[in-house]
Amino acid sequence: MKRNIQIILLFIVMVFWGASSHALSMLPLNMKMLADLADYICYAKVIGIQTEYDKYESAQFVTYYTLEVKEWFKGGNGTSEIVYKQIADGEYSDDQGQLRKNMFSFPKLKKGAEYVLFMSNAHQVTGLSTAIGGAQGVFEVSTADDGKKSIPSFKKRIGLLKRDLKGQTNNKALISELDKKNEDLDDSYSNFKNIILEALKK
Repeated sequence: MKRNIQIILLFIVMVFWGASSHALSMLPLNMKMLADLADYICYAKVIGIQTEYDKYESAQFVTYYTLEVKEWFKGGNGTSEIVYKQIADGEYSDDQGQLRKNMFSFPKLKKGAEYVLFMSNAHQVTGLSTAIGGAQGVFEVSTADDGKKSIPSFKKRIGLLKRDLKGQTNNKALISELDKKNEDLDDSYSNFKNIILEALKK
């Protein structure tokens, strides 16, 4: 019953809000699937967050995230700054005083934080976008006092990232890197970058 409700809600989102089906996928996505499904992949810092009523496109309360892109892995054409629009969670009153409640949990980014993002392109009608697979397409980047960058969630998510990987790719380097024992996994940003590049190979 719970699964049926999730499917119905997902259908409503896709029909009325125009979000792409792969961006909102409830299926578990491994690293190869994330890389293939993403329209663009980047390492970026959140420099602006603004929530307001989007009267003319989506007719929803949305959050605009302004990103300073530090590195592109897929798509983007080298743009140094991008803005994407995502449905805002919570309850809001529109310009006519009508209460609107968004009940879907989309990834919430923090201003000043840095992330590796696997993103969908904006919908042609609503302009809405979000990370591929929701939170599955968001990896926060942490910077230590010595300047070294890492992906703190990498080891925790390794089971999902390597799930069914051998059946989807013959890339031995990618499979070998993700199939290491937990204590041997390298969660540095530089290694995660290499994993993404391997996942992008055909």
